Amino acid sequence: EAWRALDHSEKFLAEMSRTIRKYGGSLVTCVQNVSDLSTSDHRRTIAQNSEWTVMLEQNSKGLKALEGSAYESLIPLIETIQFVKGSHSEMMLYSSRVLVIGKLLLDPYAQALYSTDDNDFRYLRELESRGIGLDKALEELVRHKRQS
Repeated sequence: EAWRALDHSEKFLAEMSRTIRKYGGSLVTCVQNVSDLSTSDHRRTIAQNSEWTVMLEQNSKGLKALEGSAYESLIPLIETIQFVKGSHSEMMLYSSRVLVIGKLLLDPYAQALYSTDDNDFRYLRELESRGIGLDKALEELVRHKRQS
């Protein structure tokens, strides 16, 4: 959840991204919406120093943030990316030499683990409040979803 760190550390992360790239390293920065990396020069520096970009479905705010960027010519392609709840998410994998649209397929446990659905989150918190560990709670969430 890079957006949390970006609010307080964007200058540091921008400088770090330049240094890491200079020495052939990689910095992985994950944000929910591409607009999170376009609101300041420091944030744009972080994005520009990323060799690889994996982009999921973007809302209108995310698409608008791509205007005037290196990704602008890809907007028509990015608009085709879809998320199919409970099934898969399409994604664009992009670098200086690769441009691919693919499907991100997760097993049910991983779907539960990475879910951003409020109902899933509440269900897990309820189980955890009863002393059930996260691993078991995730397994129970998977069972619960199969029965629904």
